[in-house]
Amino acid sequence: MNKKIKKNIWYSLAIIITTIAILYVFIANYDLHIKNSNIEKLNQNNKNTIQALEGKIYDKKAGIKVKGELVSKFLEESIENISKENLDIITETMKNEDQSWNIEHSSYYVEEETGLGIDSKGLLNIENFGMDLRNRNWYKQAKNLKEPIITEPYYDINTGKPCITLSYGLYKEDKFLGVFSYDIFLEDMKDSLVDDLYDNKYGIYLVYNTGKLLIPVDGSMDDENINEISTNWEKISNNELNYIEYIDENNKNEIYGCFYNSELLNSKIFSFNKESIINKNEKNNKISAIVYISIISIILLIMVNFYIFYIMNSISGFKPKRKYLKDIKKISKTLSDIQILAISIKNLVNIKAEYGNKICDKVLDNYASKIKSIFLVKETMYSYSEKTFTVILTEKLKLEEIKSIVEELQNHKTKIENNNIEIETFIGIVNINSTELKNCKTEFKLQKIVDDYLKTDCKFIDVDYKNLIKKQGAEKEKLDILKEAINQDRIIPFFQAIEDVNTKKIEKYEVLMRIQQGRKYLSPYPFIVLAEKNNLIEAIDLKILEKALDYKNQIDKEDKLVFAFNISGKVLNDSGYLNKVSAIVDAKNIKNENIVFEITETQSIEDIKKFANMMNEFRKNRYRFSIDDFGTGYSSVYYLKNVSAYYLKIDGSFIKDINDNEQNLYLVKAMVNMAKAYKIKTVAEFIENEEIYNTVKELGIDFGQGYYIDKPSKEIRKR
Repeated sequence: MNKKIKKNIWYSLAIIITTIAILYVFIANYDLHIKNSNIEKLNQNNKNTIQALEGKIYDKKAGIKVKGELVSKFLEESIENISKENLDIITETMKNEDQSWNIEHSSYYVEEETGLGIDSKGLLNIENFGMDLRNRNWYKQAKNLKEPIITEPYYDINTGKPCITLSYGLYKEDKFLGVFSYDIFLEDMKDSLVDDLYDNKYGIYLVYNTGKLLIPVDGSMDDENINEISTNWEKISNNELNYIEYIDENNKNEIYGCFYNSELLNSKIFSFNKESIINKNEKNNKISAIVYISIISIILLIMVNFYIFYIMNSISGFKPKRKYLKDIKKISKTLSDIQILAISIKNLVNIKAEYGNKICDKVLDNYASKIKSIFLVKETMYSYSEKTFTVILTEKLKLEEIKSIVEELQNHKTKIENNNIEIETFIGIVNINSTELKNCKTEFKLQKIVDDYLKTDCKFIDVDYKNLIKKQGAEKEKLDILKEAINQDRIIPFFQAIEDVNTKKIEKYEVLMRIQQGRKYLSPYPFIVLAEKNNLIEAIDLKILEKALDYKNQIDKEDKLVFAFNISGKVLNDSGYLNKVSAIVDAKNIKNENIVFEITETQSIEDIKKFANMMNEFRKNRYRFSIDDFGTGYSSVYYLKNVSAYYLKIDGSFIKDINDNEQNLYLVKAMVNMAKAYKIKTVAEFIENEEIYNTVKELGIDFGQGYYIDKPSKEIRKR
């Protein structure tokens, strides 16, 4: 049995064991799933009941105002002296109202002056009511509010039924006449709603918030559900329980009950299932179905596993990353020296953004084929990440061979679906001797090399492993300095003027980062690179922004100065980052048009189209954007085409020797022409003397920045 078959068997067994474990957990939680589903239905039933109940009451609340106004028109100075004609009209109105609604209720009027009343049958006195209704709270509230009111539920004196009273104070020419009321009997309303909304699966109870039962499901005050409500009432009222569950004493079924609050009635509506929610036969059938489905799934997983480990690997010819780490460890036991090649596509993110995933995959396949044609020993070729391939060479390459490989890969172009795509490559060669090879073992992470150099212009390195370790140590020291500065709040803003080269007026100030160390101020590079690699750049950018705007508020009371802030493309992969920046600007009460965002490290932006849309939204709020370090890296022209920027800052490496390097002069001319075509203002940095300043002006560049104009300083100098 060969190694591939053994490996596939082990993977298949792992998949089977995982599937069985998932199946076991699913079955173990099956009852819980049914229970939660039932509770969800009970909660929805309660919600529907309350909404329907309150809806009817609110309808009646609106109606009582209309009827009350009608009744008040026929009331005279006193009920004792009311004419028969008006009395008949009022009683007929109440009779029609009582008959118009299919829920039992009664309407009546109680006069303020005498305490006498009128209902649908005629005149009433205090003896008819059983008490002087003018002393009731609902009467007094209706009198004072001049709006319909709804009482909390109570038991009717005459019928003993739970009810509520809707009341409305009647006035005539600002004189209070009395109160027009409806008594609504909730039991009949509840039964009507339950009949309309549900079948016999649920028991419905309305419980007043003192724990007093108002509406039993069957008119009986003695059943298990009521006992459970009473027993658990204290926990229910304190919100310690969301539902009630118990085993029915008679048939041992599992019973669940849920409740829902009605603020209008100051009550809770309870629903209980009347039958068992766990059907054992149904459960067994479903478990059997799950078993069959799991068996089929296992077979399919084995087939997919076979495809992954046999078909896909045989096509690509590259081993996975985990195999690379294992092979490094194995090789360290037998070989003395090796070379590791890291081959990475620098502009893969842009290819994917511009052409889509389908073409990007074809580019990768094409590039992989190119690598395979150069390195024929497939046993030591690895796919380290989506854009990085590695090759372990047990025999070191000669200088001529290295030059040939670099030239062949770095000049590689491919044509896919009529698209001519240029692939920009980074190649890193790491030399490791026997001692280093044994010590590094699996801790050796190739991606550290690639990540360090992909963000630079560098396309090729040939380095010893010991130098990498030394570099990592130096980086750790600088990272410790940076973290300490952040913790001690020693990250501070410096300001450098940007001048209009035609008018020689200051257009804006770029806000730069410095690290305060005693009396010294450390330059931000290479700390910014470390901050980006270690996810510290967002905190630094936001701190610089906040401090700079505090300073602006001190020296620029009229808010006239424009500040430009550097923002790393890496943090812009978080769509919420610019919202955080905007929140700080708003909190400091700074005009949006006085803020410019200079986007650095544009190659770190993963989804340029999404970012461009986000920028457009911020432009609507008058924020301005600048593409920084234009001309360096592989993404400049691509970003110029896709990002709607206001400024384009030409990288200082082209400006500082523009009068001595004819090639740079032509390149800058081309950049200026491109910017003008896109109607974008240009900024030249690194203007260090008058000769450079004059050349920049002659080329038609709009703004300048550099030591000749202004040096960065902690405070803005008066001009």
